[in-house]
Amino acid sequence: MKEISAILVEDQPLGMDNLEFKIQENCPAVQIVAKCLSGQEAIKAIQEHEPQLVFLDYDLGNMTGFQVLDRLEYLDFEVIFVTNYDEHAIAAINHYSPAYFLVKPLEDEKLVEGVWKAHKAIEDKYKAKEFLTVRSLKRIDRVPINHITYLEASDVNTIIHTSDGRNIIYTKPLKLVSSLLSQGHFRRIHRKYHVNFMFVHTILREDGTYYCQLPHPQNPKGKLLPVGETYRRDFLRYI
Repeated sequence: MKEISAILVEDQPLGMDNLEFKIQENCPAVQIVAKCLSGQEAIKAIQEHEPQLVFLDYDLGNMTGFQVLDRLEYLDFEVIFVTNYDEHAIAAINHYSPAYFLVKPLEDEKLVEGVWKAHKAIEDKYKAKEFLTVRSLKRIDRVPINHITYLEASDVNTIIHTSDGRNIIYTKPLKLVSSLLSQGHFRRIHRKYHVNFMFVHTILREDGTYYCQLPHPQNPKGKLLPVGETYRRDFLRYI
C-alpha cells in the first residue's frame, strides 16, 4: 500500500493519543502530517498540508466535524469520521460521502478496513485524474499530468518540470507530490527525481552510473538525470 498523508482531528488529548497509536500499530502506510485539537486548527492544517485523508471527530466542542468541512473552500481528500455517536452516520453518508465511519471505542479491524477503503478511493481518484492541481496563495495551476516530464526535490518544495519548458514550484515535499503520480509511467529514480518514463528516450551508462535522458525545449541535448544507487534495481527491472 502506498503512503497516505493524513491529518487527525480529535478534541480530546487521550482520544488523539489512542487514535495515533492505533494508526501507527495497524496502518503503517498512513503518514500523519498534523494533529488538531479543534475545528479551527483542523481548517488551517487542511489548507496548509492538503492531506489525502482526514480522520475527523464529529464532536469538536464548539464546532462539529460537519462544520469543519462546510468551512473549507474545497474537499479533495477522503474523510473517515470518528465519533461516539453512530446516529450521525446516516447524515454523514448522505451529505459528505465519507470513506468510512468509525465508532468509539475504536476496533483495530474496523480501522484497517476504513483505511483500506480510503486508500482505494484515493487510488481510483488519481488514476482518473488528468491534471495535477497546484495551489498557491495567489493562483491555481492545473498541470496536465501527461505533460510532466519529471519532478525535482528542492528543499521542502517540489519543482514540476513540463514538456513545454515550464518549471512550477509546488510547496509540498517530493515524497507527497510523487504519491499523487504513482500510477502509470512515473517512477522514482533518485532521492531528488521522479521521472515520467514516457519521456525517457535514451538511457546512458557512464562510470557505472545510469542516466535517463529526457527532451528539453531549451536544450537540444536534452536533460540527463542520474539514477541513484538505492533505486537502481527497481529501475533496471522496470525498463
